[in-house]
Amino acid sequence: MGRAQIIKRGRWDVFTFPRPTTSNRTHPNEKSIELLEEVLSTFALPGAQIYSPFLGSGNTILAAANTHMHAQGSDLGESYREKFILNVSEWTPKEGI
Repeated sequence: MGRAQIIKRGRWDVFTFPRPTTSNRTHPNEKSIELLEEVLSTFALPGAQIYSPFLGSGNTILAAANTHMHAQGSDLGESYREKFILNVSEWTPKEGI
């Protein structure tokens, strides 16, 4: 292990991104992919291994892929699984991040 460090300096402690609309959410506590991309790119380098222990909507995995990181996740509940699989099958990676 090592010491945690901030990769992207100059970031305030408040991240302001719009929440996904109710009609577009897969999970009740869903965070936007853009927010998760910002968090991941602030604290990890491209190529990092990311683990999401509360997978929920799966947006952390999609954000990790968009920021050139490798991700895995798990969740105790299966109720959002089918929606997540559909989201992943329809997802297209961002270019130029």
